[in-house]
Amino acid sequence: MCLSTVDRFRIPERTARRLLAVLRDNGVIRDLAPASGRRSRLLGFTDLLNIAEGRSTF
Repeated sequence: MCLSTVDRFRIPERTARRLLAVLRDNGVIRDLAPASGRRSRLLGFTDLLNIAEGRSTF
């Protein structure tokens, strides 16, 4: 069984949603793939991913 991030880090769900919204609104993270059916959307730290890739990918 896979624990959700909220369960793993013991963060209240409301707090986690608020933090994600603030990070997304300030451009720190962005949607990499939309939600589809039972699959959640995929969020990413685009600047960090670009540094790791060594190029502007996202």
